[in-house]
This record gives sequence, C-alpha cells and structure tokens, in this order.
Amino acid sequence: MSALARYFHLHGAEVHGYDRTETDLTRALAAEGMLIHYDDDLKYIPESVDLVVFTPAVPKDHSELNWFLDNGYPVKKRAEVLGIISRAKRCIAIAGTHGKTTTSTMTSHLLRACGVDATAFVGGISLNLGSNFVEGKSDWVVVEADEYDRSFLHLHPEIAVLNSIDPDHLDIYGTEEAVVESYKQFVRQIKPGGKLIYRHGLPLEDVADELRASGRQVFSSGLKKVITRRLTCG
Repeated sequence: MSALARYFHLHGAEVHGYDRTETDLTRALAAEGMLIHYDDDLKYIPESVDLVVFTPAVPKDHSELNWFLDNGYPVKKRAEVLGIISRAKRCIAIAGTHGKTTTSTMTSHLLRACGVDATAFVGGISLNLGSNFVEGKSDWVVVEADEYDRSFLHLHPEIAVLNSIDPDHLDIYGTEEAVVESYKQFVRQIKPGGKLIYRHGLPLEDVADELRASGRQVFSSGLKKVITRRLTCG
C-alpha cells in the first residue's frame, strides 16, 4: 500500500491514509507529505476523494471504508489498482509463496544496473533503492504478485517468474489443489508472446505445455537432480 501511496503522491495526488499503528514507514510517508491517521474516524475523510484503495487486511466493520462503499465512491483493492497501473507497461510479475520480495528487489536492481530504467513496486524496503517504490523512465515495471485473496489474478504480465507453490492461505483457498489452480490461472494470463520462468519441479507441466502451444516461451530454473559426492580424508 505504501508503494502505491508513493506512486500517487509522486504523480501529484493528495494522499490520505489509515493504519492501525504508527510505524517507521508511516512516519516516512508523513514526512514525504502524505496525511496519515491512526483512528478509524469519519472526521479524517477529506472533502474530495477520487479513489479509495484498500487491502483485504482492512476489517469488514471499518467505518471509513464502509462509508465510502455506502456513498458510491470508487473503491478498489490494492491489487486491482496495481493491475491498472501495470497494464500500460511491460510487466514483470514475481510470484510464489516464498521469495517474492527478494526476487523482485534483485530483478529491479539488475534491470536498473544494466541500463533499463524500470519502475518497481516491491513488497519490502530495498536497501539499495531506499524504498519499496521507484519510478523509472522506461516502459518496464517490476511488481510483486501477491497470491493472497487471489490478488495476482489482476495482473497480466509480459514475463512471470514463479519461485514456489506451497499450501498457504488455506483460509482463502480451502485446499492445496485450489492454491495450485490459482497459480496456473495466473500463469495463463501471461500476455501473447510473453515468457514464464519457474522453478523446476513445480506442478506446472500441463500449463507450461499450453503456453508453448500458444507461442509463449517457458523456462525452468534450478537443479533437476542433486548430485552428492562422498569426500574421504586420508
């Protein structure tokens, strides 16, 4: 959410935000000129609002969010907004139960170090970027594709990277099979002519064949077998 806040603030929007507690990150946003509050109170709602962005972490009884919903304001999930922003760009989406933030940061760094001035929405504060958001001048954007609440299905990347698939967020998905199917749907949303890079051994062979048949490229990474060697000292 803070990366999106920084994006809109950079583009001239007046950004207001709510969080349950004050943190170093919310203090940083306030220091950058955004208006952050910590009490769920309608008095903090500004007079003119063009867009409300929220995450599933917001409780369903949150009075401010419900006021916007009841009064017909445009209300969108974070992932939906990220999908809209990335739609006009060449999107590299990093997905997986583990390793998304690390891989997103590494991808952003490598692109920028090699002369591709990419925009990046990262799930954590990157030490080399000094932020979780950086705007570039090229048409490439790196985004962290969050599987929670099937959020990543709002993305249609040109390149998708998939590190891992584990039975996580079963309160949302219900079964491990539903988790796998959601990842497969995400992969199917790669744009025509796009690429999938995934860790060898993930249950994606059937959808990988679909992609190849449709002209998209598929690459796997990692060791296909582990070779061990016994060392003896004499």
